[in-house]
Amino acid sequence: MRVLGVEFDCRLNFNAHLQNVCNAMRGRVNCLRLLKKNGLTRNHALQFVQSARSRLFFGLWWLTVLSTNQWSQLEHVWNALLRKACHERTSKSIKHDVLHQVAGLGTFRNFVNYLVHLRTLKSMKCDKFTINRGDIQARSVTTVVSVAATRPARPSTRAQTVRNYQVEADKRSTKNWGSIKLFSLKLAESGGWTEAQFKMDKSELRKFYKVARVEPPDWIANKTNDELLTYLKDNSTYRNYTNYY
Repeated sequence: MRVLGVEFDCRLNFNAHLQNVCNAMRGRVNCLRLLKKNGLTRNHALQFVQSARSRLFFGLWWLTVLSTNQWSQLEHVWNALLRKACHERTSKSIKHDVLHQVAGLGTFRNFVNYLVHLRTLKSMKCDKFTINRGDIQARSVTTVVSVAATRPARPSTRAQTVRNYQVEADKRSTKNWGSIKLFSLKLAESGGWTEAQFKMDKSELRKFYKVARVEPPDWIANKTNDELLTYLKDNSTYRNYTNYY
């Protein structure tokens, strides 16, 4: 069943929708490869990649319930687009940090984190769907009270007891939360959001997550296609360079 462009399956794990998205992106990779062979410049190819990225995050909320393996599939097709934008013969074994440096674009997961953070700031008045500073403080207080209320334990089991009560306190405090709010909470706790992170505007967020495309250094930008291909070969995990996408 498809609702607003997102396909639901019987297990609600979005595997079917993920496969459709990945197949669509592979078609864009092939299209980009043909355009590059016919003279599309690197700058225009990267603009194509940025426009094609919208297909990946359309219906943002389904991304908040994906597993680690599903995220790796999305990163794989995103890196495939970046490889073809840099050079149509870029190897799969290219180091990701080199690829992102040449393309001037970061990981797809980082861009999704930016979108979720931006949505959080836009929806601060709707506590049901997004978090605020009070939610994080309330969770900390709940955990401390729950641990303090326990009876003394032996030193060998005290740490495990604290961890168990923290898990139970987390479950109680987030029992009625939706997937986007839970994802936002994990992002806020892992990133150590302060009061300032809840008051940023869009331009500040773009700088914080570095989502704007960065122009590569002159020594990369001035390379010809053949020189760039040689540089990408030298920064591949495998030097045989026969494994193309």
